[in-house]
Amino acid sequence: MTEEQQADRLLELEAGIIEQNYGSYHHVQGRHYRNLDDAARERRRLAEMYLREEIRLEGICAWCDRPFDEDEQKTPAAGRFIHTGKCTDEFNALCTSVGGRTLDLAPDELRAFDAWSNSPTDSDIESSLGRTFEASAREAR
Repeated sequence: MTEEQQADRLLELEAGIIEQNYGSYHHVQGRHYRNLDDAARERRRLAEMYLREEIRLEGICAWCDRPFDEDEQKTPAAGRFIHTGKCTDEFNALCTSVGGRTLDLAPDELRAFDAWSNSPTDSDIESSLGRTFEASAREAR
């Protein structure tokens, strides 16, 4: 990552921290700062920490925790990268064994894949409970 890319990413992270705090410039991680300069310093410190961690993780396989060689192929998996070959095969075997999707997807399909598509809906939860949330709320009163 070049210095210019790092600077851009740092600004993105700071904007994300502001957004996490509901657009408040006076709050950082739920803590209120009366002085805007103090809040800005804390936001910058936190964004720099996140950036250092991103850079560190960028060069490490998410599956085996070994660093990547300069010319080694990487495969995207769950927001990180893994070694193409043995790590990808092991990851695909695990995904298949638990009924998930494997990494044998085109790059466009990988971007469109929704990790939460298998999460239960309210109606699934209600049917498993045998009653609706509204009925549960009435019973609680």
